[in-house]
Amino acid sequence: MAAELVDAGIPVWSDVRDVPASVDIIHGHHLPTTAAAVARLPHVPALYVCHDAVAWFDAPPRFPSIGRYVAVDETVRQRLEAEGIAPDAIRVVLNEPDLDRCPPGPPLPDRPRRALAFAKNLGHLGAIRQACEARAIHLDVIGDAVGLVVRDPCARLDDYDLVFATALSALEAMACGRGVVVCDGRGLAGWASAADFSRWRRRNFGLHLLEPALTAGHVGAAIDRYDPGDAAEVSRLVRAAGGVRAQAAQFLALYDELRREPAPETGDAHARAVAAFVQEWTPPAGSHAPAWLRERAGLLHRIEALSGIEPCRLGCIYAFGDAAADRVVLAVSGIAEREPHGRWTDGTRAVLACRLPAAGGVTIQLDVEPFAPPSHPRQRLAIDVNGVHAGRWTLDAEPHRLIVTVPESVVAPDGRLWLELTLPDAIAPAAVAGGADPRRLGVRLVAVRIEAAEPA
Repeated sequence: MAAELVDAGIPVWSDVRDVPASVDIIHGHHLPTTAAAVARLPHVPALYVCHDAVAWFDAPPRFPSIGRYVAVDETVRQRLEAEGIAPDAIRVVLNEPDLDRCPPGPPLPDRPRRALAFAKNLGHLGAIRQACEARAIHLDVIGDAVGLVVRDPCARLDDYDLVFATALSALEAMACGRGVVVCDGRGLAGWASAADFSRWRRRNFGLHLLEPALTAGHVGAAIDRYDPGDAAEVSRLVRAAGGVRAQAAQFLALYDELRREPAPETGDAHARAVAAFVQEWTPPAGSHAPAWLRERAGLLHRIEALSGIEPCRLGCIYAFGDAAADRVVLAVSGIAEREPHGRWTDGTRAVLACRLPAAGGVTIQLDVEPFAPPSHPRQRLAIDVNGVHAGRWTLDAEPHRLIVTVPESVVAPDGRLWLELTLPDAIAPAAVAGGADPRRLGVRLVAVRIEAAEPA
């Protein structure tokens, strides 16, 4: 984005100290960068745009020069009010797609044949893939979570009839005239209809619309509402709002409001605000760390674990009951503690990560034992690898050896493999035979072996 601005002749600085004092307005996004800009230019009127209803880095900064707080939807507006921002200082400016980059695509067919899922997280991909397979819909997946970042996804949307996305990605797909199911790894809202458009638009097709019941059945029900005429009406509504040009006009009006107001106070009030900011966001000596520090600690722990994965040795068997396997196969989430005979999945979703020693396709041999007592004799299991469906099984109480083939095109550039296991029948032992075991068991992971795929 910075490169595009420079190419258009707009100055860009990467160090706030270099920004000249002659600017007219500070248009701030995110807490740390806005605070730095306002501290550097206390005499310049500012507005702050809040994008997220929960993230610490979108908490509203408090400085005398910030005269307007802009929420991108009603959920964010509620956050700003809850955090003490005066209602008369808050404006709602909804997100808008760039209509020039999102032209209307070809008319939709009577039923969807090709679908695209945006993956900023992984929790929804298994359910989407199952629902699409059941309806003979070809599915592609793009996004950070599967290691496939597309610079301009709008340029690819004409190839698809149905798109699974949230927030701005969903809006862009609607602008292109595609049918949209609003969902991501956090949950499912459903088919984006013209009847729901106005209400969902005020919530930015985001978090507070998403229900946690994200199953293949629920996704399938949303797909079955597919209606080309309804999608065309939704596209008309999106485009009638004017896109980023209309959004820019709203911001220009806010700039004019701010410039007509008295100049910001730059004396003691500003100094106190800077001091309060530094004091609030400086890590305390005790255990009550601020949100950003807790998040940082968690990320560092995850980075340390991921970077510490040793490349697996092809053809070597790794037993999940052996501590040595932890250095090669990382239990990212949904996996219980190690036991002598392996590790149980805990919940309806589990994620493992490993790294290959070299590029190329592989075959994964996974030995599992289902939790299948007489009253609960089956476990269904689906496995996705790097967001691509790799297999589905219905397992009885016997041990099973599952074979998963992973083509070279699916392997991430750094050799990383993310294995997502979906287990909709996971159940707690306490629910079957009583007791105090709170885990929701699916399968016990016994051993894994990864081999180079045979040449085609």
